[in-house]
Amino acid sequence: MGAGKTATSRGFSLLEVLVVLAITIVISSMSVPMLIGTARRYRLQSSAATVSGVIQSTRLRAVSTGLPFRLTLNRSASTYQIAYCSVCSQGSAITYDTAENAILFSAAPDLKLSADQTVYFHPNGAVQKVDGTTDCSEPVATFSLYYADLSKTITAGCYGKVTVSQ
Repeated sequence: MGAGKTATSRGFSLLEVLVVLAITIVISSMSVPMLIGTARRYRLQSSAATVSGVIQSTRLRAVSTGLPFRLTLNRSASTYQIAYCSVCSQGSAITYDTAENAILFSAAPDLKLSADQTVYFHPNGAVQKVDGTTDCSEPVATFSLYYADLSKTITAGCYGKVTVSQ
């Protein structure tokens, strides 16, 4: 340095950098559980929306094609499968002879369905219980999806109304 010039400090001291780094680590560690919870809620919500959409679209396929359809939800594999009767005639027994491939309704391995479900859809738009009754005083199908400590309940009515609740 020349005569008469004073040294000016530039940059940060090691202590200042360490304090900022410590604050950043504390704030980051507080936000990680929040992000994990948000991801879980999103996975559960998207799986519930998928199952709800499959129920509604299967009913619409039955109405639009004039064929009876069957939707089977498999608890252990987290899949659904749609089958329909391609050669049904009026008054004959329904045989679901054409089945599509089973499709995952969730990629999350620990997302579980409360129980296996089978729902029948008629060409007139009616949704039928497994036992064959079409009593509309109660839902045709009610089941839950579980993921970690979260759950969603899906309810299907006898004319296709599907609700998803906490």
